[in-house]
Amino acid sequence: MIEERILALCDYGLATGLIEEADYCFAANRLLEKMKLDAIPDEAAQHTRTILTREDAENALEGILKDLLDDA
Repeated sequence: MIEERILALCDYGLATGLIEEADYCFAANRLLEKMKLDAIPDEAAQHTRTILTREDAENALEGILKDLLDDA
């Protein structure tokens, strides 16, 4: 589900210091807007952070961006 990939990209931003915790919802909402989506469904909203370290984030970025670009 693309919404989960949006949240994963926000997780990447947190792990790498691109965004702060306070900016997480704003960043997710802006990405939803750019992808022309209204909201994150309940099942995706139960998302648990998938990226815990900077190294994990850097390893996951290519796959996250590929999925987002494929959907766009």
